[in-house]
Parts: sequence; structure tokens; C-alpha cells
Amino acid sequence: MYSNHRTLVLSLKKLSKGVSITAIVPGPNAAHHVLKFASNFLPINSAQTLRHRIKGESNVEAVHLDHIWDDLGPKAYRKFLDIKERYDNKESGLDLPSAVQEVCRAFHNNLYLVKHFRPFLHDGDDFRLAEDYDDTRCIVITSHGVTTMRAAFGSSLSRWDSAKITALLRRAVDEPEYRIAVTTLQGDVAHRAMELMQRFIDGAESFTTPKGGQPHDLAPLLVELSRHSKLIPSYLYLSTSAPEDRPQRTGEFSIVYRSRHKRESVAYKRLNRLQRERHPDVTEMTKKLERHAVQWRQLKHENLVPFLGLNSSHLYNETCIVTPWYEGSSIISYLNAKGSKVSSEALCSMLLETARAISYLHSNNIVHGAIRGGNVIIDDKGHARVTDYDQNLFRDLETVRYDIGGTSFWEAPELIRPTLFGTSGHLTFATDVYAYACLCIEGYTRKRPFHPSNNRAVSEKVVEGQRPDRPYGPGGTLMADGMWSLVESCWSQQASERPSMAGVISKLEEITRSAA
Repeated sequence: MYSNHRTLVLSLKKLSKGVSITAIVPGPNAAHHVLKFASNFLPINSAQTLRHRIKGESNVEAVHLDHIWDDLGPKAYRKFLDIKERYDNKESGLDLPSAVQEVCRAFHNNLYLVKHFRPFLHDGDDFRLAEDYDDTRCIVITSHGVTTMRAAFGSSLSRWDSAKITALLRRAVDEPEYRIAVTTLQGDVAHRAMELMQRFIDGAESFTTPKGGQPHDLAPLLVELSRHSKLIPSYLYLSTSAPEDRPQRTGEFSIVYRSRHKRESVAYKRLNRLQRERHPDVTEMTKKLERHAVQWRQLKHENLVPFLGLNSSHLYNETCIVTPWYEGSSIISYLNAKGSKVSSEALCSMLLETARAISYLHSNNIVHGAIRGGNVIIDDKGHARVTDYDQNLFRDLETVRYDIGGTSFWEAPELIRPTLFGTSGHLTFATDVYAYACLCIEGYTRKRPFHPSNNRAVSEKVVEGQRPDRPYGPGGTLMADGMWSLVESCWSQQASERPSMAGVISKLEEITRSAA
């Protein structure tokens, strides 16, 4: 009998040198300990000799481990034991689905070996291969009556695996229970799945499902997979030329330079000096950018400036945002340049396009957070495109809101005095709706709301319930009754009384039809 592990290891080493001994290790885990040390310290032949001399094989676990040794061999056996020990140890964090997924991934080429894990499952736990396992690599896992799914691919991927991942994606779009099998993928498989989904979404390859699923149905899966796996698709980082030295635009949050990507002009956006001081942890800010960038990359709307990707090759390796370059100007600059040539109908059309872009963001659970005239671009065809929807990421809600150039002119009262209104002070869909009302005032007056009052004075007025006067629009005509009624509802003092952006669109379309 061996009193400790050290004695046992020494004895095993002697056996490897030809010393013949018989190991007698009592207890329910006898085979477990002996075979574990044998697989670590002995050549295969010597270890097999020792295995045959183990006593106490009537123990159920010992018998199963004995069979596993026969089928796996020392190296694979060590992997099996590692998974088993972590599954048995509640503090390891390896739950049943992850343990089963790991076993299936390790032995995916020989499913006969996977069955050996079942006898070691805890009471109430079980798993089986899904009926479409050959196509999707899915495993059905049950724990105390709760069923979930996982997909297990090998550590090295082949081109055939891409077809299986695609089959899994199709099932996930059509069958909700398969979604978790996609969003829990890890490592290289997760990267391959994200790359495939992006190609389908971008139209580089066709994608349909038996139940009529389309490429855009993959976008939520892609975003969730990235967040769950904590992996960032490599395609998000673009190669661009060095940006021009002179910035083209400076805003409250960022500075925009001009650069080139694939022979096309692009906007290269970095944090301005003030925001860099507020967010000195570059690594943390990069992580925030990457987390949001996966979702921004999926946004596609005709009135939204597309997000192309990120770049960290220039400007002291600071991670910057890359978007298409538009020669057009902001809506206010455009209106000032055109003067009386812009009719009330044309202005209403621009505001409607802007509302559609904001509503699209809201439908994707994104709050813009900085709606104002400077963030609406009129392109060379006269259409509105909303930009800078990434700025809410940089917004520091704990800083004083009376900075020069701040956005109190467009801010809802609950953002200025959260405690007074019983709110958290966070940006919401309702604060976007309030800001949109202020944008409408900008469009009619070509000046910021409450002009020429300063930031502090505006904040006090807004909190007290004061609002800008009804403006005159193009041609000196007073803002129409329907439009003024919409603006007043959008900047209601109570957030709950404001319409949704979908409601705003419906009202604007009604106004447009009545004016035709």
C-alpha cells in the first residue's frame, strides 16, 4: 500500500525500468489515481502492465476508467481525466454543457469514445447526439429536465467544416433552440462562423433557409456570438493610408480626418483631446469600441452613414473609426447655403429621412445620443444621412454638462437633472426623441435651439419646462400646425409622454401627404 502520491510515483518509475511490482491502491478512486500517474510517467507498455495488476476492479468507476484506458491510450486519457475532474469540481466553472462540448470536440473523430463520458455524469444529467449531428455537429444536453444544445467541432478546421457551420446557421435561423449552439462556439470555430455570417450578410455568398430565412437574420447571431466568445472578427480592422495632417471636422467627441481605403476616400475618426483626457485607459476604450463595432458593422439603412471598420495603424496606434467619406455638408450648412431655394416640403422630407434613420437605430436597440444638425449630412443627391451614432459610447454622463460646445441645447430635462426627474441620467430612446424635436427647430431657424442663450442658461430653461418659440420656416412662413404639434409632443417634459420614433415617422408621413 502506498501512503502518498510521491511514493506511488517513485514505484511507477521503478516499474518503467523493469522492476516488477503489484500496485494495491484501495478506495473508490484507486484506478483513477493509478492510471492517471501511469499515463503521466510511464511508457505505454509499462503502463499497460501496471493497469492489468490493479486490484479492486469491481468498483464501477474503476471498471469504466479501465475501459477508457483501453480505447484512448495515455495521452487522450489525460485529456479525458482533465475534463472529468473539472466537471466534478464545482469551483472550476466547467458546467455540464461546456464539459460535454469539450469532450465531443476532443474526440469528434471517434464518437465511440464520447460515450465513455456518460457514466460519469451527475444524477439528472445526460446528453445525446442530435439527429442532424452529421450536418450540424450539435449535441442535445439535459440537466434536471432543462434542455440546451452545443455544437462541437475539432480543434483544426477543414473546408468541410464550413459547410457544417453553414448548416448549423441555417438551423439556428429557422429553429430558436439551435441559436445557443451558435452563440456558444469558441476559438477558431467562432471566428470561422463570424466570417461566414459576415459574408452572407454582405451578399458575398447566397444564404437562404428552408423556412425563408434571409442574410439579415444572421446579424443578431453574429453580435451575440462575438459578445459571448469575447472574440473580435479580424475583418473589422481595415488597412488605410495615413490620414491627412489637417482635420476636416472637429466635434464635441471626435476629430475627423480624411484617409483612403481601397482607393476610396474614407473618414478617419479619433477621440478629441478632451475625450482622450476623460478616457485615458486606451486599452479599455479599444475594448469598448470593438464590442460595439461588431453591431455597427451590421447596420444598413439608406439614411445612415455606414460603419466600415476600425484602424489602429496610425495616430500613435490609437484605435479609430472608419466610415465612408461624403462630400456633402451638414443639414444646417446645406440649408444656409441654399437659402430660400429649400421649400418647406423639401425640409420636411429631409427631417423624415432623418427620423427613419433614428427609428432604424432604435429598432436595433441603439440610442444615438447626439442628434443635432451637425450630425446629419446632406449628400450630393440631397438626401439626409445620420452620422456619429457611435458618440454615445464616448459620452461621460458624470461630467459637468456646461462645457463650451456641449449638447445641453439638444438635451432632455431628465439628462440635465436626473435626480429631479427620478431617472438614471442615461441616454434613452426618449432622449433621442427630445433631441429630434430640437433638430426640427434647427432646420427651420438654421440656428441651434434657444439661440443666442448659453449652455448654462439653456439648461435651466429646459428643466423649468421652457422651450423655443414656434419658428418661421423657408419663405418666412410659420411652422405648420401639424409640424408644430409634433415638435411639442416630442419635447414633452415627461419622457413617457413623448412618441416613439415610429410614431414620429407616421405623423411626418401624414403631414407630407396632406401638403402634397
